Amino acid sequence: KMVRHRWNLLLPLGGGGKLDTLTHEVISAVVTHTSDIFEEALGPNPALCDLSALVVDPGALGQRLHFDTRFSDSEDDDDDGAHGRGLESQKRLVTAFVALNDVTDDMGPTMICPGTMSQFVHDHVSDADGDAATELVLGSYEQRGILCCLKKGDCVLMDSRALHRGSANVSTLRRTLLDFAFVCERSVPSTYCECIKSAVRGRFRLTDFLPHSTLAPATSATTLAPATAATAATISPTLAAPRHLPPTATATTPFSNAAPPRPLAISASILTATALPVT
Repeated sequence: KMVRHRWNLLLPLGGGGKLDTLTHEVISAVVTHTSDIFEEALGPNPALCDLSALVVDPGALGQRLHFDTRFSDSEDDDDDGAHGRGLESQKRLVTAFVALNDVTDDMGPTMICPGTMSQFVHDHVSDADGDAATELVLGSYEQRGILCCLKKGDCVLMDSRALHRGSANVSTLRRTLLDFAFVCERSVPSTYCECIKSAVRGRFRLTDFLPHSTLAPATSATTLAPATAATAATISPTLAAPRHLPPTATATTPFSNAAPPRPLAISASILTATALPVT
């Protein structure tokens, strides 16, 4: 999908090509150290449902605050949901954004508003009467927003029900993120709009990216190497608070100001160069 200066490039996976392998390696490096978060939020072995490079070019306007999926207490509510919370609380994706280049505050970084993934906040926004009232309500939440200014290889996890927006890219540089998400297949949100190649849809689950797994048997049997300790040092600061995704907690934790080694940068820079030539 494409909006002026802001677009998604759908990425291949499982086809045996160089880009397929690089994409698998980067997802694996993230998932190896965050699988507990995905499963706490979504239940055992959730499915890959989004996979793209999110591109924001110079001149991109800022977006309005929005939710990717809506909180609902009326659709398919059920006491048999994962962790005994009912399907309503599970109607979300957990999205990972991996910076494929350094993202400064003038490059249109994503703003995420912690603590807004609740029924109260969703009702507060939807019940606003008219555009002016809605802007006032959204403005009140924007005051708590966090701009995700990242170094290449940094990762942010987000609950799809959190208020967020892409800000304006007023720089002369392109901002590129690897954007992938997992979902519990029993509780796909009714407002979910998938962003994934049809050839990839439905083929991969969380465990396919853990160190013991291999690329799809139909394409390649090459086992991916486990993430190194240095990779863990890069990813783990992102998860310092929180380490789980309860329904009302923030799922947005940008990297700390520390400067650990960034081994993801190598794969990420190759991925950017291969997938996103500047024309």
